[in-house]
This record gives sequence, structure tokens and C-alpha cells, in this order.
Amino acid sequence: MIVPAPADLAASNETNSGFDLDWTADAQATDYLIEVALDSAFTQHVVYQTVQTNTHTVTGLNADTEYFARVATLRGYMFSPPCAAVTVQTLP
Repeated sequence: MIVPAPADLAASNETNSGFDLDWTADAQATDYLIEVALDSAFTQHVVYQTVQTNTHTVTGLNADTEYFARVATLRGYMFSPPCAAVTVQTLP
């Protein structure tokens, strides 16, 4: 079985230290893996964590900095590829 990547990832409510992420829920998901990085290749992670809901507030970031975020769906031991990344700029 192929696990589909999350759909409709969006960032909102940017502050000088974070932002909110939300995406379309997967009814069969057990968790979601959130990645936030300083680069679009995701080699410089600043957040790498699992959550159980399809919304998450990312905190503890630097002001006036560009970040890249993406999410993968976990269904037990199977996981999806990450969704298309969004670019987010924190406020000064």
C-alpha cells in the first residue's frame, strides 16, 4: 500500500519566532512528521518531530528568517513521501 503525501500544506500566523502549519487530514494517519529547515534541500533541520493532528504551531525560530516546511504522513510503520514544501518568512 502506498501512503499518500499530505495535501494542501499551508503556513499562516507568522510571528517573529514561529508560524502555524496546517494540511488536509488523513483519516488513516497515526502521526505526521514535520520538518522545518533553513534550506530547501532539508539538510539544515531546525524542527524534526512527529505530531498526531493536522495542525501544528512551530515555535522557537529566529526573527526575519526564511524557513522551508514540509510534512509526511505516518500510518503505523509505513510513511508517505513528504509533501511539497512551503516557504515561510518569520517577522522581524
